[in-house]
Amino acid sequence: NGRLGTGNENDCNLPVKLDLDVKFKAIESGSVHQCAISENNELYSCGDYKYNGDGNKEDKLTLTKNSFFDGIFFKKISIGPGGYHTLALNVAGNLYTWGHNRVGQLGLGHTSGSIKIDSADHIIPTPNFIEFFNNKKIIDISSGWGHSAVITSNHNVYVCGRNTKGQLGIDPNICEENIQGFPCIKTFTKIDALSGLKCNKVDCGGLHTAVKTQDGSLYLWGDNSENQLGSNIFDFESNNISTEDSYNYEPQLIDTEPYIENVINMSLGSNVTYLITQFN
Repeated sequence: NGRLGTGNENDCNLPVKLDLDVKFKAIESGSVHQCAISENNELYSCGDYKYNGDGNKEDKLTLTKNSFFDGIFFKKISIGPGGYHTLALNVAGNLYTWGHNRVGQLGLGHTSGSIKIDSADHIIPTPNFIEFFNNKKIIDISSGWGHSAVITSNHNVYVCGRNTKGQLGIDPNICEENIQGFPCIKTFTKIDALSGLKCNKVDCGGLHTAVKTQDGSLYLWGDNSENQLGSNIFDFESNNISTEDSYNYEPQLIDTEPYIENVINMSLGSNVTYLITQFN
């Protein structure tokens, strides 16, 4: 699909420098597309036409400026691990979303989309401005495999999308189900359990999520089938829950041994959690 932006569809086994006259400061790669932000804050994309956000009906083989965003400038983009949906945050703090929408991960319902692969798969190929945040400036965004999260300037955390393992920080049992029976939330919804905290960074993994506060505290929740929450933190065994089925939908402060102090940054993959911390 041209997802590498090299101008062709050939696989590359070694890094190849792209022949572009533009310099970039951020890049995100999904399963079949990628997006980048140039030094002058313009959004570029390439890859599968259903997901690159350009609105055309042909794949883009070269990393080129997204014509949909003429005159709109960006500071952050996010595509989940192996993901098919994109969040883009402009310099004014406004949110745009596009791509796969089976479980409402775009915040636009889960039955809308001009491209339908089958009765369950709905794709929105062009960016949509999320009006819900029209009066709420956003400071951080993150895409998971099938869920999304944002933090507003008043430090509230909003989520939407797949919630099969409690990755939204909300009880899956109270969520509606999509046509395939997956618990999900189709519009951005505040995580009440994090209200009052000075949250300033969020990161979504495959089926788990992390939030950092201004004082460096870390909150973690979601899937724990590969111990990505830290099995020494959550006592699943005493509750007769096997590791394979274990998850925790309630955001938990990570403050037990090994003690996590002053988290600077975090990165969540499909089944792993990485932290950069500073110890006193």
